[in-house]
Amino acid sequence: GEPTPTLMVHTAGTYSVEVTDTMGCRGMSDLHTIILRDLPQPHIAGPGEMCDGDTAILDAGDGYVRYAWNTGEDRRIIHAIASGQYQVRVEDSVGCSGMDRHVLLVHPRPQVGIRLDGDTLLAEGDATQWQWYHEGRPLSGENATRLMLGDTGTYQLWGTNAQGCIAWSAEFHWGRKPT
Repeated sequence: GEPTPTLMVHTAGTYSVEVTDTMGCRGMSDLHTIILRDLPQPHIAGPGEMCDGDTAILDAGDGYVRYAWNTGEDRRIIHAIASGQYQVRVEDSVGCSGMDRHVLLVHPRPQVGIRLDGDTLLAEGDATQWQWYHEGRPLSGENATRLMLGDTGTYQLWGTNAQGCIAWSAEFHWGRKPT
């Protein structure tokens, strides 16, 4: 019932066009069935935060025939290492497309170092929690910024920051030369 040369269809169904020329002759088109499909709705799964040096696995989900990430990659799963907004456009088997965005924040790791002061090791850096190690094993209860040296051997310090990122100090050799 539209008297226009085009019709915007918003409802599924069967449609035809009847035309009348200037002489009053009428003609009817073939029937055309319109099927409306839901647009694909991808959801990027993956962490929103991670620590520097880690890799986030971002997954746009299965069931699509094409993937186009704003990074230039064209597969379902990508590996992200930098802060930023990641976006994917997907296409299903009938050519319909959908898009999703995902924000990833990369936190820096703390700085962790050891300094010798007499017979005491001092923690240096910006970590908020500490754990001292001797010969690769944690020293029970030794989580302060100072450690009185005891046995000879290799000491190391583990530190974490408020974001949960961890870092290790270089090894410190006490009473013997490193091999």
